[in-house]
Amino acid sequence: MQNLLKRSILVTGSTDGIGLQTALELAQQGHRVVIHGRNPQRCEQAVKRVKAAGYVAFDLGDRAAITTGATELRERFADLDTVVHNAGVFCKHRLHDHHGIEQSLSINHLGPALLTWHLLPVLRAVGSPQRPARLVFVASVAHHRGRINWADIGLREHFADGYPAYAQSKLANVLFAAALARRLDPAAVTVNSLHPGVVSTKLLKGGFAMEGPDSLADGAATSVKLAAAADVAGITGQYFVRGAPAEPSPQAQNKDEQDRLFAWTCTELQLDSGSW
Repeated sequence: MQNLLKRSILVTGSTDGIGLQTALELAQQGHRVVIHGRNPQRCEQAVKRVKAAGYVAFDLGDRAAITTGATELRERFADLDTVVHNAGVFCKHRLHDHHGIEQSLSINHLGPALLTWHLLPVLRAVGSPQRPARLVFVASVAHHRGRINWADIGLREHFADGYPAYAQSKLANVLFAAALARRLDPAAVTVNSLHPGVVSTKLLKGGFAMEGPDSLADGAATSVKLAAAADVAGITGQYFVRGAPAEPSPQAQNKDEQDRLFAWTCTELQLDSGSW
């Protein structure tokens, strides 16, 4: 696979599983990789294993921590030109963040959205028509079974075993990526989402109580391609499966739903919708 010149890439949730594999492969290709996780000790271990440029530790479910972490990223890694939003959770019990938002939606969607907003000035500064910056959102095939429950987005009555919340958060990833792609100049920043495959990670085992047929390398492959491959340069607003564009769910393709989710996200995060 032909790759662009060396990129500077943040991979969230990269202390284990698919995220760690993604970081390893990108570093092996010669890219400058930044590790992210919640635990500093585990981040340090990942940095050593990956031979990464460094790490920043913060909780994607804590908005104040995201703001602090983003500031550190901007100061220490001013050449950052790619973000792979890999971190994610499956919550079998209904929990909520400090703002009362159900935790799956908070960590899987709102956290990455807020981090993106904080990092956009850096991405725009380094992106160019010859070499656009890249945003990659790791979603899931589960988004096909998700729906944004506008009447009960916190799923107080519809949480069940946690799957509806997880599927809703993954649908939010695809909707948000598509909405953001329509708002950003692709000559400066491209935005795409993906399904990584079904891999036996702790999320799959803990959330779904099953083993997956795909390897860690399989799970990382599409993220690695969208982060660094030359043959996807300039592509934006697409959903990928196994390295190729695929059709997301009908709701994910609905521009009214994309815009509604984008507006709700901005309102919830207290961001000006025109500030992107």
